[in-house]
Amino acid sequence: MPPSSMTREFRKALTALFVIQFFSWSAMFALWIYALPLVGAQILQVPLAGAGLQTVLVTVSLCYAVYALLGTLGGFVLPGLIGRLGHGAVLGLCLLAGAAGLALLACATGISALIAAFVLIGIGWSAMGAVPYGLLARMVPAGRGAHFTRIFGFSTVLPQIVTTLGLALFAPRLLGSDPARVIGLGAAAMAIAGLLALLLRRTFAAADADHEEW
Repeated sequence: MPPSSMTREFRKALTALFVIQFFSWSAMFALWIYALPLVGAQILQVPLAGAGLQTVLVTVSLCYAVYALLGTLGGFVLPGLIGRLGHGAVLGLCLLAGAAGLALLACATGISALIAAFVLIGIGWSAMGAVPYGLLARMVPAGRGAHFTRIFGFSTVLPQIVTTLGLALFAPRLLGSDPARVIGLGAAAMAIAGLLALLLRRTFAAADADHEEW
């Protein structure tokens, strides 16, 4: 296949990855900002001060450890799944699991639901930290890996800026600064990312195939 065709497919896939990254990372930034007040008020029902704050910090840290561990273990499982289903399908399904975890967290009232939520979030996190970058590495032209990796770095920086500023400016007005509502919004964002990955899985496959032939 000619290089021009490869470039066209690559650009489509790269644009799709940027959009998916934007929504999925926006969801995670919402989690990182609002998990502490949500766990304190809704699950542990303790004030974020004194001994109550210490309890919430320990609980949230353990929850983060759960999804970080799953993210690490996912590195051993995902390659086999990608070989069977493809990058787009695996990324989409994992992100939908992460969205389900965020949705569960938004309405959780007990420790069991809290743990289950972070297990699901860990599944989404495992794909976020590996699949887009693995796919990018397969698609980029020879000798351009470092260049496109630097560009792709903006796909995580931009959602951080937009989410942080957006929540600071609009969350109190539109969501009442309710942590559950913000994390529910994050669940919707990650669900959008997962659905896009599934819908665009053929685009990723085409870009990968073009690179191999090129």
